[in-house]
Amino acid sequence: MLKLLLLWSILLSGKVFSNDSLSSNSDGVFRARLNSASFLPYSGKILSNRPALDILLAYNWKFVSVYAFQSVDIRSTRSDINYFQLGFFRNLKFNEKWKITPYAVIEVPQNGVFYDSPYWITGMSLAYAPSPAWEIENTTLLADGFKSENQKDILNRLKISYTTKEKWEWTSFIWSNSDHFDKAGFITSGFMLTVPALLKPEKSDLRISFMYFQTLSKDKSIHTLDHTVNATLIWPLSF
Repeated sequence: MLKLLLLWSILLSGKVFSNDSLSSNSDGVFRARLNSASFLPYSGKILSNRPALDILLAYNWKFVSVYAFQSVDIRSTRSDINYFQLGFFRNLKFNEKWKITPYAVIEVPQNGVFYDSPYWITGMSLAYAPSPAWEIENTTLLADGFKSENQKDILNRLKISYTTKEKWEWTSFIWSNSDHFDKAGFITSGFMLTVPALLKPEKSDLRISFMYFQTLSKDKSIHTLDHTVNATLIWPLSF
């Protein structure tokens, strides 16, 4: 069920393609990512150590931005990592330090099938950048299942990141899942380093990240690995 909340991993941008913010200086964004594990960045779960591929295509207009996203489990068609999303968002900057991003997304699960009953996801992100190098971002998501009440969910993610002049990015995460609707909650954490994949990063945006993932607490019904390492190769293009 929390696969619904993967939304933000698709929306990378501004800082850009190494992570998952919702802004870009270009009108169009394409990004492909290869993960060593089946990781859900905004729900804070790693389902398995099977590799997964995702592709994002996004475009920014003056008043709204739209994206399409496809995620695929490379080894299995029967996986919650298999899904398609179509989303809309809007970046609202108050000044150089504060930004709010509301969004609405519809997701189509593809676990063993090409099309299953879709879900709505709505949410909002509040970001504060005290300096060009630091950013604190809090995201709250509401997944509203179309089929039944127990598919609704609320999740919160706190992200703190620091980017060096050499484009090395250190990021820490805390995810908390509410048991308000589905009676199943958990808290997980992660620490990630993202670096240029080539020795001369000014010639390419190709990046690689390594994240240590740890489950701090969870109900017995929650399916996520207790701890593991996920490596990601990120290839972004702007147009």
